Amino acid sequence: MKRIVITIILAVAIFTGYAQQKKYDIRDNWRLALTYYNAADYEKALPLLYNVYEKSRNETYFRYYISCMVKLKRYDEALEKIQKEIKKQRPPRPEYIIHKGYVLKQASRNAEAAAVFKEIIEKIPQNKASYIITGNAFTSWGEYDYARQTYLKGRKVLAPEKFSYELARASYFLHDYGQMLDYYLDLIGENKNRLNLVQNSLLSAMRQDIDNELRDKFREKLLKRIQSNPDITIYNRLLVWFFLQEKKFSSALRQLVALDRRTGKEDTQILQLGNAALNNHSYDDAQKAFDYLLKKGEKNTYYRQAYAMKIKAAYQQYETRHICWLLP
Repeated sequence: MKRIVITIILAVAIFTGYAQQKKYDIRDNWRLALTYYNAADYEKALPLLYNVYEKSRNETYFRYYISCMVKLKRYDEALEKIQKEIKKQRPPRPEYIIHKGYVLKQASRNAEAAAVFKEIIEKIPQNKASYIITGNAFTSWGEYDYARQTYLKGRKVLAPEKFSYELARASYFLHDYGQMLDYYLDLIGENKNRLNLVQNSLLSAMRQDIDNELRDKFREKLLKRIQSNPDITIYNRLLVWFFLQEKKFSSALRQLVALDRRTGKEDTQILQLGNAALNNHSYDDAQKAFDYLLKKGEKNTYYRQAYAMKIKAAYQQYETRHICWLLP
């Protein structure tokens, strides 16, 4: 019995050591392969990528491997490798079929590529995960229009599933910003818990908005949503966030006060707005925010904090004006 226990312990130790070594080998080879890939040394990256794929069966490594082949214009070899992988799969994974379409397109076999892409969209298994995987595979090769077609079909056949976030992302990559905004607004209208996700996505898009065209369009669309859906307060919260990004503290405060009169739960946000205004030297707006909380009386959770912050805002405003007056 003792020998059996010892044997089992040794076997587990050996297996664990092997697994750890395999993990380190994959990590090290992947890092080296990525270094070669980013330096456009695709010949050196190629065998390393295939090695990490063989050991891990991770599709990401295979995609980089195929990308190397395409960069080297070894289209037939890439198609052969893809087909070999597809034959091992039951059923075939959509990502690998999309890899095939991508290689065909890069080889200027556009009609064949379009047929492959069309067929994979028609044959997607009827579940959300399959649509997401297929759409992501199209996106990974820059085929954003096919990604959008995928999600639009999913919206149709998997109703009430909307794919609003996925459609918004596809529209962003296609520079269809009007549609992108509509889908993001749909998303938070469906699920208010996605507000942070939408805010982060919009912030990323707006950083690219040099001429403020996107911001103007967003403001217009959001105001229309608020007017046509007065009971969906999440749109008001998104407008407050937008005003804060623009450092329009007075407008943000008006929205928050109106919202507070409806919900009675905006004290934390109003205090945060006052602090943000103070930090940006918008002293009048900061004091108005703190005044609003003070008017709620001493029973208000933030009464003392608002009182102290109002004094601080008034002092900093006085100090700033006094310094300006002294300057020549």
